[in-house]
Amino acid sequence: MSVSSGWKLFAASILFGAIGTFSALLRNAGVSSLVQTSFRTVGTTLALLIYFIAIRRKPAGPGKFMPYFLSYGLFAFVGMFIGYTSSVALGTPVAITTLLVNLQPVYVLVMASALLKEKVDAFKVVPVIISLSGVVILVGGWNTQGGFLLAGTLFAVMNGLCYAVYLYMTKVLRAGSGMEPMDILFWGYVSASAAMPFVLVLMPLAIKDPALTSLSFNLTLPTALYLAGLTLGCTLLPYLLITQSLGKVELSKASLSLVLEPVSAIMISAVVLGEPVYAYHLAGGCLILLAVILVNTPKDTLLRMMGRRR
Repeated sequence: MSVSSGWKLFAASILFGAIGTFSALLRNAGVSSLVQTSFRTVGTTLALLIYFIAIRRKPAGPGKFMPYFLSYGLFAFVGMFIGYTSSVALGTPVAITTLLVNLQPVYVLVMASALLKEKVDAFKVVPVIISLSGVVILVGGWNTQGGFLLAGTLFAVMNGLCYAVYLYMTKVLRAGSGMEPMDILFWGYVSASAAMPFVLVLMPLAIKDPALTSLSFNLTLPTALYLAGLTLGCTLLPYLLITQSLGKVELSKASLSLVLEPVSAIMISAVVLGEPVYAYHLAGGCLILLAVILVNTPKDTLLRMMGRRR
């Protein structure tokens, strides 16, 4: 991995880690998760359009894959954003939200075994057991403090599941369409923006909590800066950094580099929001990160580390 690519991935992990803090600041300013998702989706789409104009390149058309992109935008992007921001909006500590979100490699493993009938062995079962142990410690510690919210936990899990869907659908689109990653990203956001009017109408009908679905808020200067930070700093910029690095870095190494995201998320929320870091955050978080590392480590490498050969 080149030094510049490594620093880009490191920067991306820190920027992704700031999502929870920006979302919490917007929550405190009275901006619902639905409004946050709307600005983040449409704003990133416009920013990507400006990006393509600036580099004087027209993104490849989706062609026959447009129906696939529509579901991609709705379930991957909109689902991801609503899951994360709703978890934070309900008062889930950023540390817990981001650790549950970063279970997505384990979600992918479980989905592949259940839906694609991939072979299950000890190398797949052990990370799942370790990650579930981490979740039990996290949720159990949170519950002992009297702040446990099932809905907040479920929304965080929803984000991780949608992220797993995003990774799977991106892989399918790249293999089937031959499009560049930035083109896929652009049409994914265009599709997500096209789905937002329906989400804006239907979500308030299904969910009555104003923290999640209220469309009214005061657009002050701090609020505008928070929305810009969430949209440009925590969404567009890290995606650009990752896209620029993937051509020079192995995918597994890139995934491991982004494991720093929950670490940066916990540190940023502790400094900016004053959220305390408890022992159960560290214990549960270490188990979850260990599970993620095991999932992303090739089987041959694990066997060598154990002193065994295939």
